[in-house]
Amino acid sequence: MSEYNNNFSYKHYISNFLLCFIPISFILGNLALNLNIILIILFSIFIFINEKNDFNIVFFDKIILLFFLYIFFVGIFKNYESFLFFKNSEIIIKSISYFRYLLLYFAVRILVGKTLMNLKIFFYTCSLCLIFVSLDIIYQYNFGKDIFGFEGVSRRLSGPFGKELIAGGYLQRFSFFVFFLFFTINILKNSQLKIKVLLFCIISILISLGMIFAGNRIPFLMFFITTILISLIYREERVYFIF
Repeated sequence: MSEYNNNFSYKHYISNFLLCFIPISFILGNLALNLNIILIILFSIFIFINEKNDFNIVFFDKIILLFFLYIFFVGIFKNYESFLFFKNSEIIIKSISYFRYLLLYFAVRILVGKTLMNLKIFFYTCSLCLIFVSLDIIYQYNFGKDIFGFEGVSRRLSGPFGKELIAGGYLQRFSFFVFFLFFTINILKNSQLKIKVLLFCIISILISLGMIFAGNRIPFLMFFITTILISLIYREERVYFIF
């Protein structure tokens, strides 16, 4: 058993570091995000070749592939006149580059299938990033600038994202993983359960305030709808969402 851990520990650490760096790279910018995606893809290819195991395509993989193909052909079809008459290849390049997220999906599938990723660590990282972004937006709302000196734009706050008004979307998307974090924590004692509920409520309120102050209405609406849907699916955890 120890020999197995020695042989595979570095793969475990690298894969978890790259996965946990995703929410951080969003904050750092597109360069860091794209570089991180490329590293994850390359590392998964290395694992796939090194392990020499078969990769089985399941039904959900086919659905994801069809979705990306649909997005690609819709983008080409809607902009073919621009490419045909004005020789504008920017749309074509963007449509092709969008497939990097498809490769990212399969890369994560490979690493998770090899049990090299601890998703709970990823959930903790997302929670810390969401708390940071939410507090930074609240700080920006009260003092006009965030901790990095970025100012809000026309009643919309961006927090650490600078001129990119994506703070609300960032909070809404990564909030999914915060929900799953609390579902994976097993607490039996009544006093610890109260702490779990309290922390869940505090983080949820921070995320909600962050999205409200960010001025992104659609992400806040999606966040509200998500909490309702999750409360319907996870009945045992419904008391947290109602509170």
